[in-house]
Amino acid sequence: LCGINQMGLYQYIFEKDNSIGTYSNFKKYLSKHNLKPSKSSKVHLRFETSPGEQLQFDWKENIKMISKHGELFEFNIFSATLGYSRLHNFVYSKTKTREDLQRCLMTTFKFVGGVPQCILTDNMRAVVDINGNKRKINPEFNQFAKDMGTTIKLCKPRSPQTKGKDETANKFMAWLIPYNHEFEDEEELIKIIDNINKKVNSIVNQTTNVTPILLFQKEKEYLAPLPNNRIMNSYLANVEKSKVYPDSLIYYKGKRYS
Repeated sequence: LCGINQMGLYQYIFEKDNSIGTYSNFKKYLSKHNLKPSKSSKVHLRFETSPGEQLQFDWKENIKMISKHGELFEFNIFSATLGYSRLHNFVYSKTKTREDLQRCLMTTFKFVGGVPQCILTDNMRAVVDINGNKRKINPEFNQFAKDMGTTIKLCKPRSPQTKGKDETANKFMAWLIPYNHEFEDEEELIKIIDNINKKVNSIVNQTTNVTPILLFQKEKEYLAPLPNNRIMNSYLANVEKSKVYPDSLIYYKGKRYS
């Protein structure tokens, strides 16, 4: 399958039939039969941060998958990674407006049970206003960060020394590929993404040599408390947007409405 990685394929097959054995033996089988995918020659450096210091985030955009009934789903994945523990959070989102980004960040803050000192991203439109060679954090998003109790830092797009931890998380989206034509509806697709999220956080990180979920037990102690419900709810009061398809129907939570 084009774009899939070894771990993604192993996890998919293991979920169907756990008699295939260990991942180590699976890799040996692929190597023996010359089935290993080619590796990238790029070297990604890491800039280490203290516990609770930083959350990196980005979008995995314009993903297209087809259900077992032939229905096309187009969506995005919000990907966030705590800098110290490498704990990941993936959030399904049909669109990627500023409201979507704020919702996904709040979902992530609730997921980790707190707020880091700063959030790091690149020049995404929902965050940055660009005028020529100058870039400035959007005032509305800057206020959102203040209300959440954190600050915003910007980096150059795809800059491995600053945002490489979350860019690495994007490779786990390749784990979705085997499920193409396999899922029932949007609800099951979201469950698959959540299941992948749990697996990713339970696998030993090659840099820390510890699983993210275990290292997170230390990092969570350094996160600031969540904002009060009044502040959180004020950002969730927006009307949800939905695309109207040629059949004059909209899709909400996997169901069609006229």
